Amino acid sequence: MDEISGDGIIIIDGKNVDQVYYWLTISPEPGDVIAEGSITGSEALMRKVKNARSTKLVLMDGPTVMIRCEGGHNGVRWVRAMRASG
Repeated sequence: MDEISGDGIIIIDGKNVDQVYYWLTISPEPGDVIAEGSITGSEALMRKVKNARSTKLVLMDGPTVMIRCEGGHNGVRWVRAMRASG
């Protein structure tokens, strides 16, 4: 399985918020979910990610993905990444 990791920027409800570390495994199957893994940052930021209407992650190499929080605590959140529109 292919994995990607690095520092990215979180965009919550259209505003650049903060930097996070991400570790994602690329999905081997085509579909809505392109990767799954974790993001790491301050717990306060992770709470904002969980409660946001729209959250995007700008990856280190430039692509932007939409993320959905699937749980976690203590500054780590498990996420699913989908293709970002717009």
